[in-house]
Amino acid sequence: MRKGISNRYAHILAREIIRQKGIQVSQPWSAEGLCADIALTRGRRIDIISIDVPGFPTGAVISDADCDVIGYRAGLTGFYRDHVILHELCHLLCGHGVPLRKDERLVDAVANHSYTFAEEHLAEAFATTVLTEAHHRTVPTADRHVSALFGV
Repeated sequence: MRKGISNRYAHILAREIIRQKGIQVSQPWSAEGLCADIALTRGRRIDIISIDVPGFPTGAVISDADCDVIGYRAGLTGFYRDHVILHELCHLLCGHGVPLRKDERLVDAVANHSYTFAEEHLAEAFATTVLTEAHHRTVPTADRHVSALFGV
């Protein structure tokens, strides 16, 4: 059986990370803008890149002495791309696992790297929470009510 955290607790932790890190979801929304704001606060650059390498997972954090890189699988767009970037950002902000080093052979390093079930659950909750906040700030109020009523 996997050891993890409940969905409710993961979302509580995600909101606490957002509060503690002072994360503000600005408008217009962009994952790049959020990462740039966080990079300024941390004093460490965060680059976001598309990676087109066979065997590359959906996303990964790659670090070196100068900056952190959030890589996402080439071809991802829109909401799904932003979700992957935010998921990896959570791993970075929380210090989950050991980030990959730029000098490692990428596919081998990713294959040998893993997070705990609880870390993955928290990263998913973080990405969902930030994107929900971004969506609620951009969708007109009437549309939000219709969306909530019909679950769309």
